Amino acid sequence: MKIRFAVKSDIEILSTYDKHIRITELESSVSLGRVIVAEDNETLIGWLRWNLFWDNTPFMNMLFILDQHRSCGYGRKMVAYLENK
Repeated sequence: MKIRFAVKSDIEILSTYDKHIRITELESSVSLGRVIVAEDNETLIGWLRWNLFWDNTPFMNMLFILDQHRSCGYGRKMVAYLENK
């Protein structure tokens, strides 16, 4: 499994799954470096996106792991990755 910051080319696949955010807002979040993705062999496992609360405190808006990858500890690893960054 690889965890990395999302890039512009991830927006299409993310937008097919994440219906809780407008595409323009997703594009903005990706460009601001506020989305990370987990993948295995370049296949999406899940994503985590955050924003800033009070303009200075990171706040997790979404952590989503695709059904077939749940209960494997990927969400925990993604949160740890974000905390370390």
